[in-house]
Amino acid sequence: MTDLLDRYERGDRAAVVAELAASTGRARVVRDLRSHGAAWAQAGGPDQVRRRKLVAATLALELASFYLWPEDVHPLVEWGCDLLTRDDPPDDLELPWQRAAVAMFGRARDDGSLTSRLGVDGARGRTLPAGRQEANHIEHARLRFPRESRFRLAAAMFVAAGADTEPRRDVEWVDDALLFRVSFEARRRARAREAIALFDAMKGDPVLGPEADMRAGYLRLTLNDLDATHGHFAHAAASRDSFVAYLGHFLSGRVLEREGKSVEAARAYRIALSIWPGAMSASTALAANRFQAGSPDEAYAIVDAAMSATPRPRDPWNWFGYGDLRFLPELMADLRESLR
Repeated sequence: MTDLLDRYERGDRAAVVAELAASTGRARVVRDLRSHGAAWAQAGGPDQVRRRKLVAATLALELASFYLWPEDVHPLVEWGCDLLTRDDPPDDLELPWQRAAVAMFGRARDDGSLTSRLGVDGARGRTLPAGRQEANHIEHARLRFPRESRFRLAAAMFVAAGADTEPRRDVEWVDDALLFRVSFEARRRARAREAIALFDAMKGDPVLGPEADMRAGYLRLTLNDLDATHGHFAHAAASRDSFVAYLGHFLSGRVLEREGKSVEAARAYRIALSIWPGAMSASTALAANRFQAGSPDEAYAIVDAAMSATPRPRDPWNWFGYGDLRFLPELMADLRESLR
């Protein structure tokens, strides 16, 4: 572990990460980092402690990037956070780490209903009882940097996790009054409304507003409040952020189709694809739309063009539910650069 940290500190970061990626004993590396990382940070002398803490905490994020399950990711993020915050006030060195850590935390999406991978004795598909996760690194980051706007949005996205699930389309909508109060759907709707209130509070923010509107609109879609979604998605569609603008048009098309407005929906999908060419979500939606409209040749051509794209474009819809994961490569690059 000392060797890995020394090499990472000296700038041999790509080689260290490649070595960790190929390692079959990564769990032992994680244990060694958590056991010896703090002592390594202290060993460089008083003038180097803060920087060496940042090095060790960054290596924890590098390790966390290899995992998907919350019980693997969250302890590494929290260990790094504790190392950086226990005895030190927040500073400019720490902020890039917290930005990357919040994105990493959101990547291990968990609403508390699925808290563990399937155990050897568990039935396939078994989940643990629902309950909020104890670890919420987003709140720790907000306490350290209360003016960081993306942390505010991340906090709302954390509440939305698990609430942003669309009900089945092959069954009739059931009004709130007919649901059991303790049913999964009743709890989901309550959490969706809690998240909507948080997103709506950001509507006036010139930077966060369009994305907050897009996410609030989708939650209202899951609540079958279709009329209310149009204003949300129109605001999102005007965003300068192509990720948000694409999803504003794509989700608008989804709502228009549910309202029986297939021509308007096709127009929304086409605009989405003009913003993000080849995205599979809008491509398949538009292809289905055209097939149902009696234009199978056009439908097949749309799918063929999307499937043939090289390289295959990243689809914003696939990243929708994972917080600031889309920024993680840039955030990690900024963090590594700050260690120079």
